[in-house]
Amino acid sequence: MQGAKWEIVTETGRTSLLYINVPIVFRYRHSTGFFGEAGFQPGLLLSAKDIYEGESEDYKDYFRTVDFGIPVGAGYEFGNGIGVGLRVIPGISRINRNGYTIDRNNIVSLRATYTFILK
Repeated sequence: MQGAKWEIVTETGRTSLLYINVPIVFRYRHSTGFFGEAGFQPGLLLSAKDIYEGESEDYKDYFRTVDFGIPVGAGYEFGNGIGVGLRVIPGISRINRNGYTIDRNNIVSLRATYTFILK
């Protein structure tokens, strides 16, 4: 789920966007357990709703179907495969179809990870 809260004069609302994101990330892990990662993330818009005054309106026609971002992150992986990380994904493509504003998705995530070690 992605989206934003908005306010225009006396009205406030929220736009909720549902994407399927597929991050393609390359990770470098140092022997101390610290890691850095970077890559590319395409996303496919499944749903877009604008919610205000208790009403929900389908807004998918106002947004582009495909979104692209550049994930960059860092974290620490403990010896047992469990780790923690922070990932920032600035959007590089416009998500809106109109020409009035340039809107992009920007995502910040704090996450827990588990790495499977196959022998």
